[in-house]
Amino acid sequence: MRSGPSHSDLTELADALELEMCVERLLALLFPGEPDRLERPGRYAALEKAVSAGDDLRTALLNGDDAAATREWQRVLAQGAKDVQLHHTLAVLYRERALTQRADAEYLDVATVLWILLLADPQFRGAAPEMDGTRTALVRELIDLHVTQGSQALASGRPEAARLRMRCLEACRSGREAMVDLLAGYKIPYGHPAEKGRLEEIATLVTAAVDGWCTEVIEAAERLTRDPERIAKLPKNVAMDYGAGIERLAPFIALGVQFPKALSLGLRWHNDWCSKLETGTDRDQLKKVVASARAFADELTPLCTKDDPKSIENQAISKYFAHLARSSDETGDRIRNCEIALEWNPGNSSATIILVENYIELAQASDDKGNFSEALKYARKAQELKPDIVGVDDFVRAMERMALDEGTTRGIRKAVELLKADSFDDSIAVLQGLVPKAPELVEEVRFLQMQAFLGRGITKANEIIASANNYATAAFMRATASELDAPIHDLETAQAMATEAKDRNHISEQLTAIRDARHRLRNM
Repeated sequence: MRSGPSHSDLTELADALELEMCVERLLALLFPGEPDRLERPGRYAALEKAVSAGDDLRTALLNGDDAAATREWQRVLAQGAKDVQLHHTLAVLYRERALTQRADAEYLDVATVLWILLLADPQFRGAAPEMDGTRTALVRELIDLHVTQGSQALASGRPEAARLRMRCLEACRSGREAMVDLLAGYKIPYGHPAEKGRLEEIATLVTAAVDGWCTEVIEAAERLTRDPERIAKLPKNVAMDYGAGIERLAPFIALGVQFPKALSLGLRWHNDWCSKLETGTDRDQLKKVVASARAFADELTPLCTKDDPKSIENQAISKYFAHLARSSDETGDRIRNCEIALEWNPGNSSATIILVENYIELAQASDDKGNFSEALKYARKAQELKPDIVGVDDFVRAMERMALDEGTTRGIRKAVELLKADSFDDSIAVLQGLVPKAPELVEEVRFLQMQAFLGRGITKANEIIASANNYATAAFMRATASELDAPIHDLETAQAMATEAKDRNHISEQLTAIRDARHRLRNM
């Protein structure tokens, strides 16, 4: 008669079933909603070993305590940072789930990074060297999946999903440290060594995939710019739908990785578009296009140097700053942007013209304010950039003379203001302190002094005569007569300064009238 299973057999079977249940719960914890469909002996040896070695993890799984199980699993991972078998098992599990339609960023990221790092681990590769080619193909498959999902995410308006795909690809071609950091973000410690040469080989694969993605985006953008239906809706002077192409490129260059080819093309499209817009009639549109170009220029500029002005990239950057100057409202901004444009390409004629125009504008404004040194500075800059400007030589010479009398000019302006306010004493004081050098300013100061003395003399004389008439006593009038000596002296001074016959005649008439008045008062 056949006997039943022994107590030890039953105990062993119970332990096996319990361990199987714990592993199933652990998988459910690691991959919620993703049941494991593959059943084969030894598949979970590393997980079974981890569960068996951790009483606290096993207890938490048996009790269905997810929080405690998660905490204990993190402890297992930390202790197994150099456990090749554990990381291989995780790489297999994460890859299987990354290939399903429900894959998310974590599954694909972890699978890709773990497989790359394991392929660069001498211990892992040495255990089964005959699998090296198959595993490399597996990694290439995961890399291509990143590109495919990233491209689909951009096409469906999900830039953040695409950014995650690009983030992982960048980590994979940046080296071991970047990949270990990415795993750490998913709470998977990794402590194995990695062969630099092997990582460089894989980085080459990643770079080729990323470049292919970039090429695909550029080709799609170029097709949009040449779409006949789109072009038919554009103004007659625009032969490409720049906006459609730029709109296709923009999300790609915003993924956080610098793509010189896409950046250069996008910036050149912006520049060509701007060149079709008139500064006056299309100013608002010009500002919008220039604002859109900034994202491309800001990313491209750090990738270039100013020592190659003939390169396509440098010329594109230079043109961008020239268009930025065209769209600026402030003179200072226009000048600053043109100066930057010429740093990138000294032969940029548009930037030169805009800069010269604004230098002349500043020179004239400074001249109007009497800041002749400042006017001279800007005029010379304009002259240096474009010596054949009509009238600039004469303007420079005039400013050179006027700059010598800049203080005199400011004094003249002050004296004129005082004269308008009938502040004759203050005006005379200001004018007497001036020492003009230019002949025309000598004459202007003399003329203003004449007006000041004439104005003061006539005003004072009228006050004295009016006062004498108010107190119509002979004694008062005789006493008042001598007060007219000072006004008469002012008019005599003014007459001596007069260079025009009409001024001298006018002053002479006023002098005669005041002298006659003084004579009458004395004889009262």
